[in-house]
Amino acid sequence: MPLLSTPELILVAVAVAVGALVQGSVGFGFALVSAPALALIEPAALPATVLLLSVPLNVAVAWRERAHADLAGFRPLIGGLVIGTGGGTVIMATMPTASVGAVFGVAIIGMAGLSAIRPAKEHHGHPVKVAAGIASGLINTVSGTGGPPIALLYHRRPGPQLRSTLALAFLVALVLALAGLVIADRLRWEHFLVAAALVPALATGLLVSRTIARFLDRRWLGPAVLTFAAASGLAALLRAVV
Repeated sequence: MPLLSTPELILVAVAVAVGALVQGSVGFGFALVSAPALALIEPAALPATVLLLSVPLNVAVAWRERAHADLAGFRPLIGGLVIGTGGGTVIMATMPTASVGAVFGVAIIGMAGLSAIRPAKEHHGHPVKVAAGIASGLINTVSGTGGPPIALLYHRRPGPQLRSTLALAFLVALVLALAGLVIADRLRWEHFLVAAALVPALATGLLVSRTIARFLDRRWLGPAVLTFAAASGLAALLRAVV
């Protein structure tokens, strides 16, 4: 993979900063915003560079709002995430990626629509959280947009709880994904170099997200989560059919 030129690096840095702003305020969406820029400029940088950048991003969000994490709900989410990742790996090996991605894209859009119209529910049992984790692992493995199932589960919770719990779940998913890249020999030193060059942009977006998060937490976080979840589903669907 060739290293990015200065103009290319600037363009990708803008996308990374915006992606970090979105995830730092809404709770997910970094890959949705940043990956298309890298795919356009240097496809060989994917998915490793986005995964590497996601590690410090999620560590920072989890630490920033660590007092609000739903640790009790985190355990069943992770159990489901591990199961879903394994299932997604089997699906990838046995079924056409495009058709599976299209199904998951439609499913995410449908979940966002149902979440928008269903009555508010304050608490979810462990089985629901395990199911959300399984869905997240499956969709993340197949299409790289695994945030929406868990985000939709928490979209009526306080913003700090949503963001911190998602960040913890994402960190586990990232460990699994990076381990898979190492096993597949698809993680190169160039990925680390490009990711390191983009860290200042990541930090800038994360810093600005503090202000945006406070604004969204007043009344707009739920609609923002539903909007970005639907956008993630649409992106997965378009990748599958285009």
